Amino acid sequence: MIRRNTGLSSGKLLDVDCGTGDRLSRFAEAGFDVRGMDIKPELVDYVREERGFEADAGTLDTVSYSHETFDIVISHWVLEHVLDIHVILKKVYDMLKLDGWFVAEIPLADSLQVQMLRGRWSSFSEAPRHLAVPSHEGVRRAFRAGRFSDIRIAPSSIMDCSSSFALSIIPGATAKHAYESPSLWTHAPRIAAGLLILLHTPLAAIENHLLKRPAGSLIFAQKPPA
Repeated sequence: MIRRNTGLSSGKLLDVDCGTGDRLSRFAEAGFDVRGMDIKPELVDYVREERGFEADAGTLDTVSYSHETFDIVISHWVLEHVLDIHVILKKVYDMLKLDGWFVAEIPLADSLQVQMLRGRWSSFSEAPRHLAVPSHEGVRRAFRAGRFSDIRIAPSSIMDCSSSFALSIIPGATAKHAYESPSLWTHAPRIAAGLLILLHTPLAAIENHLLKRPAGSLIFAQKPPA
Protein backbone atom coordinates (compact mmCIF):
# COMPACT_ATOMS: atom_id res chain seq x y z
CA MET A 1 0.00 0.00 0.00
CA ILE A 2 2.85 2.39 0.77
CA ARG A 3 4.54 1.70 -2.55
CA ARG A 4 1.26 2.15 -4.41
CA ASN A 5 0.32 5.42 -2.69
CA THR A 6 3.72 7.09 -2.34
CA GLY A 7 5.81 5.63 -5.17
CA LEU A 8 8.64 4.98 -2.70
CA SER A 9 10.58 1.71 -2.75
CA SER A 10 13.68 2.89 -0.85
CA GLY A 11 14.93 5.74 1.34
CA LYS A 12 15.37 6.58 5.02
CA LEU A 13 12.39 5.41 7.07
CA LEU A 14 11.40 6.11 10.69
CA ASP A 15 8.85 3.80 12.36
CA VAL A 16 7.23 5.58 15.32
CA ASP A 17 6.14 3.06 17.98
CA CYS A 18 8.16 0.32 16.31
CA GLY A 19 7.51 -2.33 18.99
CA THR A 20 9.72 -5.40 18.57
CA GLY A 21 10.83 -4.34 15.09
CA ASP A 22 8.72 -6.62 12.88
CA ARG A 23 7.80 -3.76 10.52
CA LEU A 24 11.41 -2.55 10.51
CA SER A 25 12.54 -5.98 9.32
CA ARG A 26 9.96 -6.04 6.54
CA PHE A 27 10.87 -2.55 5.32
CA ALA A 28 14.60 -3.33 5.52
CA GLU A 29 14.02 -6.42 3.37
CA ALA A 30 12.10 -4.22 0.92
CA GLY A 31 15.10 -1.90 0.49
CA PHE A 32 14.58 0.88 3.05
CA ASP A 33 17.19 2.29 5.44
CA VAL A 34 15.22 1.93 8.67
CA ARG A 35 15.25 3.44 12.16
CA GLY A 36 12.81 2.81 15.01
CA MET A 37 11.37 4.75 17.91
CA ASP A 38 9.40 3.44 20.88
CA ILE A 39 8.27 4.76 24.23
CA LYS A 40 9.44 1.56 25.99
CA PRO A 41 13.23 1.42 26.52
CA GLU A 42 13.20 -2.39 26.77
CA LEU A 43 11.72 -2.65 23.28
CA VAL A 44 14.31 -0.22 21.93
CA ASP A 45 17.06 -2.37 23.49
CA TYR A 46 15.55 -5.45 21.84
CA VAL A 47 15.40 -3.76 18.43
CA ARG A 48 19.03 -2.68 18.75
CA GLU A 49 20.48 -5.90 20.18
CA GLU A 50 18.34 -8.61 18.58
CA ARG A 51 17.24 -6.99 15.31
CA GLY A 52 20.37 -4.93 14.69
CA PHE A 53 18.54 -1.70 13.79
CA GLU A 54 19.08 1.82 15.08
CA ALA A 55 16.32 2.88 17.47
CA ASP A 56 15.55 5.65 19.94
CA ALA A 57 13.65 5.59 23.23
CA GLY A 58 10.95 8.24 23.55
CA THR A 59 8.15 9.87 21.59
CA LEU A 60 7.85 12.46 18.86
CA ASP A 61 7.50 14.99 21.68
CA THR A 62 10.84 14.07 23.25
CA VAL A 63 13.15 12.76 20.48
CA SER A 64 14.63 15.25 18.00
CA TYR A 65 16.06 14.60 14.55
CA SER A 66 17.88 16.85 12.14
CA HIS A 67 15.93 18.92 9.62
CA GLU A 68 14.90 16.94 6.52
CA THR A 69 16.30 13.57 7.68
CA PHE A 70 13.72 11.02 6.49
CA ASP A 71 12.06 10.14 3.20
CA ILE A 72 9.15 8.54 5.04
CA VAL A 73 7.81 8.49 8.61
CA ILE A 74 5.24 5.84 9.55
CA SER A 75 3.10 5.54 12.67
CA HIS A 76 0.50 2.83 13.27
CA TRP A 77 -2.21 3.51 15.86
CA VAL A 78 -0.23 6.34 17.49
CA LEU A 79 -1.87 9.69 16.70
CA GLU A 80 -5.03 8.91 18.69
CA HIS A 81 -2.80 8.90 21.81
CA VAL A 82 -1.40 12.38 21.09
CA LEU A 83 -2.52 15.40 23.13
CA ASP A 84 -1.75 18.03 20.45
CA ILE A 85 -1.78 16.65 16.91
CA HIS A 86 -0.66 19.98 15.41
CA VAL A 87 2.62 19.93 17.36
CA ILE A 88 3.34 16.38 16.16
CA LEU A 89 2.52 17.16 12.53
CA LYS A 90 4.85 20.15 12.67
CA LYS A 91 7.70 17.97 13.98
CA VAL A 92 7.11 15.26 11.37
CA TYR A 93 6.93 17.90 8.61
CA ASP A 94 10.30 19.30 9.72
CA MET A 95 12.07 15.92 9.83
CA LEU A 96 10.81 14.89 6.37
CA LYS A 97 12.79 15.64 3.24
CA LEU A 98 11.11 17.60 0.46
CA ASP A 99 8.68 15.25 -1.31
CA GLY A 100 8.78 12.98 1.77
CA TRP A 101 5.73 11.14 3.08
CA PHE A 102 4.02 10.72 6.44
CA VAL A 103 1.93 7.53 6.67
CA ALA A 104 -0.28 7.26 9.76
CA GLU A 105 -2.81 4.57 10.66
CA ILE A 106 -5.63 5.78 12.93
CA PRO A 107 -9.19 4.93 14.02
CA LEU A 108 -11.97 7.06 12.51
CA ALA A 109 -14.93 8.49 14.41
CA ASP A 110 -17.31 8.59 11.45
CA SER A 111 -17.08 4.87 10.73
CA LEU A 112 -20.06 2.56 10.50
CA GLN A 113 -18.91 0.83 13.68
CA VAL A 114 -19.28 4.07 15.64
CA GLN A 115 -22.90 4.40 14.53
CA MET A 116 -23.56 0.80 15.54
CA LEU A 117 -21.67 0.71 18.84
CA ARG A 118 -21.43 4.39 19.92
CA GLY A 119 -19.71 4.71 23.31
CA ARG A 120 -18.97 1.01 23.43
CA TRP A 121 -16.71 1.22 20.37
CA SER A 122 -13.21 0.14 21.39
CA SER A 123 -11.42 3.31 20.28
CA PHE A 124 -13.79 5.40 22.43
CA SER A 125 -13.76 3.09 25.45
CA GLU A 126 -9.94 3.25 25.44
CA ALA A 127 -10.18 6.77 26.91
CA PRO A 128 -8.12 8.27 28.47
CA ARG A 129 -5.45 6.33 26.56
CA HIS A 130 -7.12 7.52 23.37
CA LEU A 131 -7.20 11.30 23.52
CA ALA A 132 -8.67 12.14 20.11
CA VAL A 133 -10.35 10.07 17.41
CA PRO A 134 -10.92 12.14 14.25
CA SER A 135 -13.35 11.99 11.35
CA HIS A 136 -12.26 11.79 7.70
CA GLU A 137 -12.71 15.54 7.36
CA GLY A 138 -10.95 16.19 10.67
CA VAL A 139 -7.92 14.29 9.40
CA ARG A 140 -7.84 16.29 6.18
CA ARG A 141 -8.14 19.60 8.02
CA ALA A 142 -5.37 18.74 10.49
CA PHE A 143 -2.95 17.61 7.78
CA ARG A 144 -3.74 20.61 5.56
CA ALA A 145 -3.11 22.89 8.56
CA GLY A 146 0.21 21.07 8.97
CA ARG A 147 1.12 22.14 5.39
CA PHE A 148 0.95 18.62 3.95
CA SER A 149 -0.33 18.07 0.43
CA ASP A 150 -1.65 15.16 -1.66
CA ILE A 151 -3.55 13.77 1.34
CA ARG A 152 -4.97 10.31 0.67
CA ILE A 153 -7.07 8.09 2.93
CA ALA A 154 -7.20 4.32 2.40
CA PRO A 155 -8.99 1.72 4.59
CA SER A 156 -6.99 -0.31 7.08
CA SER A 157 -6.92 -4.06 6.56
CA ILE A 158 -10.22 -5.91 6.93
CA MET A 159 -8.74 -7.93 9.81
CA ASP A 160 -7.70 -4.77 11.70
CA CYS A 161 -11.21 -3.34 11.36
CA SER A 162 -12.77 -6.65 12.39
CA SER A 163 -10.52 -6.65 15.47
CA SER A 164 -11.84 -3.22 16.43
CA PHE A 165 -15.39 -4.59 16.36
CA ALA A 166 -14.48 -7.71 18.35
CA LEU A 167 -12.73 -5.73 21.10
CA SER A 168 -15.78 -3.47 21.35
CA ILE A 169 -18.02 -6.46 22.04
CA ILE A 170 -15.49 -8.32 24.24
CA PRO A 171 -13.27 -5.63 25.88
CA GLY A 172 -11.70 -8.24 28.16
CA ALA A 173 -9.94 -9.72 25.11
CA THR A 174 -7.28 -7.01 24.89
CA ALA A 175 -3.66 -8.09 25.14
CA LYS A 176 -3.35 -5.88 28.25
CA HIS A 177 -5.63 -8.19 30.23
CA ALA A 178 -3.75 -11.30 29.10
CA TYR A 179 -0.37 -9.82 30.06
CA GLU A 180 -1.53 -8.63 33.49
CA SER A 181 -2.89 -12.00 34.64
CA PRO A 182 -1.87 -14.77 32.23
CA SER A 183 -4.00 -17.85 32.74
CA LEU A 184 -6.24 -20.16 30.78
CA TRP A 185 -9.25 -18.15 31.96
CA THR A 186 -7.86 -14.84 30.65
CA HIS A 187 -7.30 -16.42 27.23
CA ALA A 188 -10.94 -17.51 26.89
CA PRO A 189 -12.13 -13.99 25.92
CA ARG A 190 -9.31 -13.75 23.37
CA ILE A 191 -10.39 -17.01 21.75
CA ALA A 192 -14.00 -15.78 21.65
CA ALA A 193 -12.84 -12.46 20.14
CA GLY A 194 -10.86 -14.34 17.51
CA LEU A 195 -14.00 -16.17 16.43
CA LEU A 196 -15.92 -12.89 16.38
CA ILE A 197 -13.24 -11.34 14.15
CA LEU A 198 -13.78 -14.11 11.61
CA LEU A 199 -17.56 -13.71 11.76
CA HIS A 200 -17.34 -9.93 11.31
CA THR A 201 -14.89 -10.09 8.39
CA PRO A 202 -17.56 -9.98 5.62
CA LEU A 203 -19.21 -6.92 7.22
CA ALA A 204 -15.82 -5.24 7.61
CA ALA A 205 -15.21 -5.77 3.89
CA ILE A 206 -18.53 -4.03 3.17
CA GLU A 207 -17.69 -1.18 5.58
CA ASN A 208 -14.25 -0.68 4.06
CA HIS A 209 -14.79 -1.03 0.34
CA LEU A 210 -18.49 -0.64 -0.49
CA LEU A 211 -19.68 1.91 2.07
CA LYS A 212 -16.25 3.60 2.41
CA ARG A 213 -16.72 3.97 6.17
CA PRO A 214 -13.93 1.87 7.73
CA ALA A 215 -13.16 1.72 11.44
CA GLY A 216 -9.55 2.63 10.69
CA SER A 217 -7.57 4.09 7.84
CA LEU A 218 -4.09 4.75 6.57
CA ILE A 219 -3.41 8.44 5.93
CA PHE A 220 -0.84 9.27 3.25
CA ALA A 221 0.36 12.89 3.26
CA GLN A 222 3.27 14.41 1.38
CA LYS A 223 5.59 17.27 2.23
CA PRO A 224 5.51 19.52 -0.86
CA PRO A 225 8.65 19.85 -3.02
CA ALA A 226 8.94 23.55 -2.19
